[in-house]
Amino acid sequence: ASDVYKRQAKEILQPTTTVTGTGTGHPSAARLPLQGIMLNNACAGNEEEACPAYGRIPNWAGARAYVEFQHHRQMLSEDMYTRIQVACAGHWGPGEPPAACKALLKDPYWPAQQQTGNEDLMGGGYYLFNPNGRLANQMSLSQRWLDLTEVREALHVAHVTKAFKFVTVPQNYGYTMASLVDTYTQVLVPNLRILHLSGDSDPCVPTESTLAWIRKLGLGTVSEWSPYWARQGLAVAGYETRYMGNFTFATIRNAGHMVASQRPLATFHTAKQFLAGQPLRNTDIPIPQAVAEAKGSLC
Repeated sequence: ASDVYKRQAKEILQPTTTVTGTGTGHPSAARLPLQGIMLNNACAGNEEEACPAYGRIPNWAGARAYVEFQHHRQMLSEDMYTRIQVACAGHWGPGEPPAACKALLKDPYWPAQQQTGNEDLMGGGYYLFNPNGRLANQMSLSQRWLDLTEVREALHVAHVTKAFKFVTVPQNYGYTMASLVDTYTQVLVPNLRILHLSGDSDPCVPTESTLAWIRKLGLGTVSEWSPYWARQGLAVAGYETRYMGNFTFATIRNAGHMVASQRPLATFHTAKQFLAGQPLRNTDIPIPQAVAEAKGSLC
């Protein structure tokens, strides 16, 4: 994986890909004239069923997104799912749900763990950040990457002797805006190319909740949900939907919250295609079945 990350620094962060533009009229446009943004499992606000753990008030609508995530991945029995739907019907949102609903969910942030288990400890794509720790480990891994000689050279800061240091303290982060949908609709989508990635095994910001707020943007589709591949002959890397307004949503299969750490090749492919202004599905890469057929074997 480290070789992939070093290649990311060299190929993605070349001077030829440095963002330039005329700005959008926003006061910060002259200082940071972005042309596009690439997001990974990003929250769109506490009231948008995403990241309920960061709201000032427990968001039981976010708990609903978690329950749907668990049910779709066979982590909840059909009986438990049905009981939750009956007990919590009409009470997904701010405010306390009925006692019967709370008794089943127990925790709005990690509901129904008595049956699903603790997603943090499951391994594989379900690790939110890393088995060695959560937010602190996320920061340390990023800092180690930023301090690689190859990355510093690609960022044109090789002469800086100090190590990178994050100035935010995620453990003390306690509030998410209610909704960023209007910000996307009025500011971001009209002015930027956007790629939003979603690890399809991320229980922190489930794909289901991300798609829910994207639908609120009311964007027409350029190309419907379809698979893409990161390399010839490999299994499907994820699924892509392209919307009007240069907005693309894509999943990365079997990735949790930290998609670049868990699926570096697929993430690298999406970044390269996005920077080149190309769809994630590269028609030059034959699908695995076509490769098999060319060899005269489907085994």
